[in-house]
Amino acid sequence: MDMNIAGRGTIFPGSYKNIKISGRATATGVVNCEGLEVSGKFESKTVNCSGLVKVSGSSYFENDMKAGGVDISGSLKCDKSVTITGESKIMGSLSCAALKAENMVVRGSVKCESDIEAENVSVIGMIYCDGKLKAKELEIKIEGGAKLNIGSIECPKISIAPEYLPKNLTNRHDAGVITVGEIVGDDIYLENVIADVVKGKNVTIGEGCQIGKVEME
Repeated sequence: MDMNIAGRGTIFPGSYKNIKISGRATATGVVNCEGLEVSGKFESKTVNCSGLVKVSGSSYFENDMKAGGVDISGSLKCDKSVTITGESKIMGSLSCAALKAENMVVRGSVKCESDIEAENVSVIGMIYCDGKLKAKELEIKIEGGAKLNIGSIECPKISIAPEYLPKNLTNRHDAGVITVGEIVGDDIYLENVIADVVKGKNVTIGEGCQIGKVEME
């Protein structure tokens, strides 16, 4: 059964095919669905979606959220963990306690209170992670002027640099800088990175970096 809400409505616990919300809706319990599209406002406790969760409005989840994929141009906030088994496209904002994903493209912002685990992560925007960011391949293009923080990074292939450098730049860190406790990988390229420790096999420390210690493996 499909569920469409254009005005105000309540979604009761249960299983649905596709849920579309262009008004304002509240779910009172665990909701299972094949697809979820939110262009209005949606508040729920727990959502398990086997397909795509598309958010151009705003969504709030009190408990865990699971999805086959996400396409976020609005905002999605989850007080617990978010698990995404397919592709993740984040043009808006995603905020959660913990995040597990496959291929993740971030052109907006991601904020995570603990760990992020993913396969491939590509960021041109904002990413904040209080815990460990663990992936197979990571590329971060620091958005102009951004001050980003990540607890630690563990990834075989890592590339971090500013998105662009203005011609009239007086302080390189004005183009954006990322602070990380520890970076561990195989092939590592860094610009505008402040880190306590960097450990790797092939490490390139570019301009704008402040590294406490480099350990070559």
